[in-house]
Amino acid sequence: MGTQWKSMRGSLSLVSKDGPKHANLSNLSMDYDIESLKGYCYHCGKLVPKPSIRNYTDNNTIPAGDVDAVELILYRFQLDISFNATLRNMSNENTTFSADVWECVEFFTIPIWMGLLSSLILMMVLFYGITMISNITTMDRFDDPKGKTITVTVNE
Repeated sequence: MGTQWKSMRGSLSLVSKDGPKHANLSNLSMDYDIESLKGYCYHCGKLVPKPSIRNYTDNNTIPAGDVDAVELILYRFQLDISFNATLRNMSNENTTFSADVWECVEFFTIPIWMGLLSSLILMMVLFYGITMISNITTMDRFDDPKGKTITVTVNE
């Protein structure tokens, strides 16, 4: 389809003075998996990058007891990378995203799995029913091969 671009690691600086606890994280390494085709922008309705394990081994960014406490959720996250230097607009004046979007949604979502599973179960029931109907045989227990046969005449 084309060449891809991929970003797996980045850094984040966060200063928050709202709420009961103040947070001041600088150069926090984050692990995420953002990839798209060249010419497409990346979009995700809910992106949850996790702090990298490097932060815990350095012992200067996050204390060891707060490993599970750090979580960053980015809603409606969109990233567009321009590989053409003439198209870059660093002044942030009326910059728009490209029309082609690469979504982070997995191909087999839960509703698709449930639809496939219920369709498979219904197909198995249908196959079982057709098999049972095709195995029905007529009773020959009361047939007398030496007796008179029944004939049905059709008159119009």
